[in-house]
Amino acid sequence: PVDGAVTVTATRDADEVVVRVCDTCGGIAAADMARLFEPGWRGSAARTHTGGEGAGIGLAVVQSIVDAHGGRVSVRNAGDGCCFEVRLAAAPDLI
Repeated sequence: PVDGAVTVTATRDADEVVVRVCDTCGGIAAADMARLFEPGWRGSAARTHTGGEGAGIGLAVVQSIVDAHGGRVSVRNAGDGCCFEVRLAAAPDLI
């Protein structure tokens, strides 16, 4: 929505770096959560572009990159939106 917000944070949690991208865009339907990282899958019209933009591969690419680096990616509904979280091993001298 016009008055929506996206917040990006990066913190350290023990030996991991945690990057969170959270929004206030209404959340994701429970039925869609399990499919978000599937290549080619596109969500409901309320959360996707109009006019056919996008191939539905963005989150699948994110998951592949995070997996290749031994990390984890997840999503959950939070408040009036959703929050994606990426966890990667921190370099010993980071932060």
